[in-house]
Amino acid sequence: MGKNTTSNPEAKKARALWDNDPSWTTTFCNLCVEQIQIGNRSRGAAFSSEGWTNLVTKFCDEIGQNYDRDQLKSRWDVLKGDWRVWEQLRNLDTGLGWDAVKGTILATDDWWSRKLKELPKARKFREKGLQNLEQLEIMFRHHTRGYHTIFKTFEGEVEALGLDMKNLIMLTRLFDVRLSALLVYGKINGELSDTCHLFHSISKYLLYLLLWLFIILLD
Repeated sequence: MGKNTTSNPEAKKARALWDNDPSWTTTFCNLCVEQIQIGNRSRGAAFSSEGWTNLVTKFCDEIGQNYDRDQLKSRWDVLKGDWRVWEQLRNLDTGLGWDAVKGTILATDDWWSRKLKELPKARKFREKGLQNLEQLEIMFRHHTRGYHTIFKTFEGEVEALGLDMKNLIMLTRLFDVRLSALLVYGKINGELSDTCHLFHSISKYLLYLLLWLFIILLD
């Protein structure tokens, strides 16, 4: 039998508050990215002891709720699970549309019916896409410590992958994710926000152009 979680009033309170106030999750994600940027990430445990201490303190300061490490770690795990499901859903097909109002994939009822049979946990994303996606990309896909690290890591990936046609799409995605990281970093630190938005909006097209130029020159 599973554990009885309903007997813990604090746990019930925490779940309800997370669900009822989306801004709390956004604040939590921003604080997580902040701790990642300053180097308080720990392999296999999300954050170092210092990182968790900072998260607990800063979350309480900003939200006014004294959530402990276990409660914040539980939220981290939930968000990680949601992000993985979202990634699986997006990768099931290519060439799909985008519903800007709902912030989710634009597809036919038949497509959703088929895909939800493959991925039942994605049902909640039919009416509303995954929130705080830019922060979640940093939290669960890439670890960064600022602009310098973002670009140095990308340069290393480009060098490792090489410049050829089979890697074109992969490189585009890497570049776009790096610029997503820059965008969030700029928002949190109040630095270069407008520039980051501009770079992010044209990143894929710019990378295609640059790679084609490299290929032509190499030929």
